[in-house]
Amino acid sequence: MRRAVLLNGQIRTPDSFAAFLDGLIQAKHTDLRVIFSTWIGEMDRAPEIRHRLDRLGAVVAEQTPPDLRLPGHILH
Repeated sequence: MRRAVLLNGQIRTPDSFAAFLDGLIQAKHTDLRVIFSTWIGEMDRAPEIRHRLDRLGAVVAEQTPPDLRLPGHILH
């Protein structure tokens, strides 16, 4: 059975996210697929994260952040 880990959002705490990815790298099974979805530009601010995702062979999907702004975090 093939397994997948889907991660999405901004990289708010690079050190914690890097430690999580390091755990995935250490425990990586040949059937593990990692997918990370984030906004355009997030990966540019965290090259150490991109390096780890590359080591995992992760699929990275980057998209334009929404331009609609409302109170709170309802849509963004």
